[in-house]
Formats: sequence, C-alpha cells, structure tokens
Amino acid sequence: MSDTIYARFPLLEAQKRFPAVYVIFDKPSDFPAFFIIRAWYGMTPYPEVKCFETLEMARDFVTKKGRYCLGRQKADDPCIVEVWI
Repeated sequence: MSDTIYARFPLLEAQKRFPAVYVIFDKPSDFPAFFIIRAWYGMTPYPEVKCFETLEMARDFVTKKGRYCLGRQKADDPCIVEVWI
C-alpha cells in the first residue's frame, strides 16, 4: 500500500479542478469570536473567510448556495462543525 500525497494547486488551477467545499468552524483560534466559513478547492483554501455570529447564520449562507451537508468526521479538528459540498 502506498501513501497518497495530496498536492496543493495554485488557487486558480484548484478552482478549475475541484468543486468548492465549505467548512464551518466554531470559533477557530484565528477568529475566536465567530463561526467561520472557509471554502476549499481540493486541498487549496480560498484566502477569504466569511464570519457569522451564529451557527444558524452560517448554515443559512451555505444552504442558499444549494449545498448539501456532509456532517463531520471523527478525525476532524474539534472546531470543525460541518462540511458542505
């Protein structure tokens, strides 16, 4: 069995190759007062974040984009609330 290496592409290339995945974080260390949404394209993060005062506001943002909630994985960082695709 071999290890899989996931490369980070430059943002424009990643946006061509992968769909946006939105991750909702609960008060991460870089934004300790907010729920944050970060978009990811494969392993490449979008540099801007969206800040929300409540989880409901963050969920409303992603549902208006027509996204589906995948929940979270046990191995996810504790501040990850949900992943949406």
